[in-house]
Formats: sequence, C-alpha cells, structure tokens
Amino acid sequence: MKYLLVTTIVLFLGLTSCKRGIIFEGERTINESSWHQDSVLEFKVLITDTSSPNNVVYEVINNNDYPFSNLYLFTDVHFPNGKIIKDTLEMFLATPKGRWIGKGWFGSHKTVFPFRMNIRFPYLGYYTFKIKQAMRCPSQTLNGITHFGMAVKRR
Repeated sequence: MKYLLVTTIVLFLGLTSCKRGIIFEGERTINESSWHQDSVLEFKVLITDTSSPNNVVYEVINNNDYPFSNLYLFTDVHFPNGKIIKDTLEMFLATPKGRWIGKGWFGSHKTVFPFRMNIRFPYLGYYTFKIKQAMRCPSQTLNGITHFGMAVKRR
C-alpha cells in the first residue's frame, strides 16, 4: 500500500511538472490549411510577474503543400498600457535543399521558432499578440500552414 502511494505521488508530480514554468500556451487551427493575408491570429497573455525573464516562442505546423522554405510574419504586441510594438520576422521551415526542418510525421511538420528570448514584461496585465502571415502570394492566400501556436515560458 505504501509503495502504491509513493508511486502515485511520483507519477502525479512527474506529469504536472512538465507544465511548470509555462505562463501561456495557445494554438490556432488554420481553416482548410489556407491562411488569408487579412486573417489575424490573436493570443491574449496574462502577465502577473514583471521580474522574471521569459521566452516567447512560435510554433508552426505545415504540410507538404506548403510551397516555400520560409514564412514571413507581422507581429503586433499590444501592451496593457496601450503601447504597440510592431515587428516583422522570418521563420525558416526548410533547408536550402528543400528538406523540412520541423519534426513531424505523415506529411505534417512542426517548427519551433524563438520569437523573443530572456525578456521581462514591463507591465502587469494582458498583452495581446496579433500575428499575420506576410508572404507575397498572388492569391493573398497561403496554403499548407495547418496550425500556428504561441507559448510564453518562464526562463
């Protein structure tokens, strides 16, 4: 009986500690793997600690229909005090030889990209991240991206 109790406690701590340090995790599904240029993905992150450093990472899941090796993104970060910071970034999803960088299976590939590392949020409250794809597609629709995720992790 004592062995069962200890095993249960260790298992519980092991499963719950995997999420320790994660302040926010969110994922959006891109409908029909077709991300329109005007479609904005929005993530609201509650910050309750301004003294600890954090890492902000983006996660992209693409399929084999994605026609490019990279992905340009526009990111607007809305601070609780009304300030807005705009940024443009490039994620590489494939090597120059065309091999997908992300881990995956059955034609899906997940690439993790460090957006901001070791940052401290200056204000308490909600930060809103608004993300748009910035690829120049003639149809204004980017095919092959199935999911987009974001995480804020305590460093």
